Amino acid sequence: MTKMTARRLWLNIHLYLALTVGVALVVVAVSGSLLVWHDAVDRLLEPARYATTGSELGLSNDEYLKVGALALEGVTPSVLRLPEHAGDPVTVAGPIPGTGMTGRAEMLTAWIDPPTGRVLHVANTSKSFTMVVHQLHGRLLIPEIGRKVVGWTGVFMLVLALSGIYLWWPRGGIKFRRALSWRKGLKTTTNLHHMFGIWISIPLAVLSFTGIYISFPQTSRAVLANFVDLGQPEQGRGPGRNNAQPLTATNLSVTEAVNQALAKSGGAQILAINLPTDKSPEWRIQYKSPEGTPPQSVTVDEASGKVKGSDKKPVSDVAQSTQRLMRRIHDGTDMGIVWQAIIFVGGILPLLFMITGVTMWLRRRSFERDSAQNRAASVAARATS
Repeated sequence: MTKMTARRLWLNIHLYLALTVGVALVVVAVSGSLLVWHDAVDRLLEPARYATTGSELGLSNDEYLKVGALALEGVTPSVLRLPEHAGDPVTVAGPIPGTGMTGRAEMLTAWIDPPTGRVLHVANTSKSFTMVVHQLHGRLLIPEIGRKVVGWTGVFMLVLALSGIYLWWPRGGIKFRRALSWRKGLKTTTNLHHMFGIWISIPLAVLSFTGIYISFPQTSRAVLANFVDLGQPEQGRGPGRNNAQPLTATNLSVTEAVNQALAKSGGAQILAINLPTDKSPEWRIQYKSPEGTPPQSVTVDEASGKVKGSDKKPVSDVAQSTQRLMRRIHDGTDMGIVWQAIIFVGGILPLLFMITGVTMWLRRRSFERDSAQNRAASVAARATS
């Protein structure tokens, strides 16, 4: 295969891939850019939820859960989340009965002022703007198979990013530095497509790769297992977990479960407490240690009150740490304002690439059509002369 033939092949792949799945790619990308500052957007749109009077926890965990349960009016709480940062509210949430039959259950959430225990707001978070954007980005609002569809859009975006680099690569005596800049003689749409494309292509490829890893967790784990011993996969992550219903009565109180879980973790900051369910009768406490290590989880058996042991080998932590790293890179959590800005721009630019790419394609089709007509007219003129 000659270089020109290879270039033509990749140009066609780049072009027709974008034309066929471009709209889905743009939706996933733009929604992802909005989620970079998910909390800020939510605070802007729903200020009542965050109208806290301070950060001090004025109630016990059991009292917060009781306040939340009353506010949820019949919905059984499944999770209690405590403030991670100054100004954050306490939240209590539970699955709304009758939802989640074909996917993730809708959640009713109560936002609570930490110092006073006053209920700030109650809402179905599944209907909020930021959650709809989450569902767009993670599933394209498609039940059951949506996550896989988004995973394949990540594959297509990765192909577009890498093929774009190949097609842009300087040739024919054009210097590398000149190829990176605005080039005279090219249409504005072509310059925009080429220049912004090459500058964002590598970050876009990274975001696509991390998105693929997140969308296909089993496949990603299987690939990673070829290089390190991951131990046994986590249990309780299979089909049906979204339909789990929290227990209406428990043997342990929240305080007792937390005390059992963190008996050997003095000074830990509790982040979330997941209550026992009919599918998983155990407490799951997520916390952050004073050393600043990534959040960890401990499970406590509801019946016995004992902390569940783990038979995982230390190296099995690679799976969880890799998953956390991929998510941090993908959504920008704790990655600094520079990377977050790159993610935001990387999510917006595919819309520009779609517009400029289609414009370039239509212009080329028009040129080829006019050229064909001119050739036909020339042949006809010679035939009559």
